[in-house]
Amino acid sequence: MKRALLYVALAAALVQVGVARSEAPARQAASNTATPADEVKQMEKRHTDALMKKDLAALEKIWSHDYTFTNGQGRLLSRAERLENVRTGATEIQSADERDVQVRVYGGDAAVLVSHVTLKAQYSGKEASGEYRHTAVWIKGAGGWHLVANQITPIVQ
Repeated sequence: MKRALLYVALAAALVQVGVARSEAPARQAASNTATPADEVKQMEKRHTDALMKKDLAALEKIWSHDYTFTNGQGRLLSRAERLENVRTGATEIQSADERDVQVRVYGGDAAVLVSHVTLKAQYSGKEASGEYRHTAVWIKGAGGWHLVANQITPIVQ
């Protein structure tokens, strides 16, 4: 009797291990089903969050080495200039409401994101709150998606 109970317990344990192993790939597959457009939208959110939190380490990972930004006054800023503006507080974003986000992916490793964004912010030390059209160019490399360039254009009411 004890031997039969031992076999039943062992069989139940093996069934549990088998079920756990078969569910793991299903969970993994579900998490890997994000499209490149979804990935870019997630990176855009991380980018905005990093700017708002002044997370320089995150921005250095998100921005490509040759990243450029064109602000609402039309000034072209390099990665180094933009990092310095964030570091010193010349760039400060209190809130950003991004909507009407559209992402077009090219070849699986390049994407253009366009959106409408409402900002409460300052750029390069100047008040910049308002409504903007935003365009961002993302490239996927060995380290994932990186922002290569972005621009905001004021929407004139």
